[in-house]
Amino acid sequence: TWFQVLMAALALAVIVGVYRWRTYLLRRRTRELTVEVDKRTAELQDANRRLTHLATYDPLTGLLNRRAIMERLEEAAGPAGRGNRQFAAILVDLNKFKAVNDTLGHTAGDDVLREMAGKIQGCLRQGDVLGRYGGDEFLIFLPGADAGAVDAVASRIAALSYTASGDGTVITVTAACGGVAVPGMCAPILSALLAQADALMYTAKKAGPPGIATAAYQPPDS
Repeated sequence: TWFQVLMAALALAVIVGVYRWRTYLLRRRTRELTVEVDKRTAELQDANRRLTHLATYDPLTGLLNRRAIMERLEEAAGPAGRGNRQFAAILVDLNKFKAVNDTLGHTAGDDVLREMAGKIQGCLRQGDVLGRYGGDEFLIFLPGADAGAVDAVASRIAALSYTASGDGTVITVTAACGGVAVPGMCAPILSALLAQADALMYTAKKAGPPGIATAAYQPPDS
C-alpha cells in the first residue's frame, strides 16, 4: 500500500541520511587528523633542526663546535682527502683570558670569547672554517692554504686585541697562533698535526708578540 511505500521511503531516507552524516563525520575527522599529523611532523622536523644545530654549533660563539670542526679536518686528512690539494690548520689561544675570568668574572670572559670569535672570523679567507676548539682556544681549517697563506692569516689574527674592563681594571686580550701547512699528496696523521699546531701555538704564546709560529707538517717518524 501507499503507507508501506511511504514508510519504506522514509526508512531509506533515514539510512541514506545516517550514511551521509557518518561519511561527513569521517571525512571531517580525517581532515583533522591530517592537520594534526602535519603539525606534529613540522614540530618534529623543527626539533630535529634544533638538535642538529646544537650538535654542530657552539652555543656561546655561534661557531662550529669541537666535534664539527674536527670532522672538517678529518675529511681533509683522511683517505677521502688524500691526493687532493694542500690544506692547513691554525690553533689560536687567547692571551690573558684567564685573567679576565678570574678578575672580571665569567660574564666578561664570555664577552671576550664572543668578540674575539667575530674578530678572528673577519681575518679568514673565503672558504676557511673556524671552530671553537675548547675553552679559549679556536681551531681553523684552511683548505688549499700554503705556508704563505698560513702566515698571512695568522699575522692578521695575532694583530687583534679586545679590551675588557670593570671596576677600574682594564685587561687587553690578544691571540697567539700556531699554524701547520700540509702539502698536497700528503696523508697526515690528524693527532700529530694537531699536536704540532699546539706546540707551535704555545711557543708563540711564550715568545710574546707577534705571537705567531708556523711550520710545515712533520710526520711523527721524521
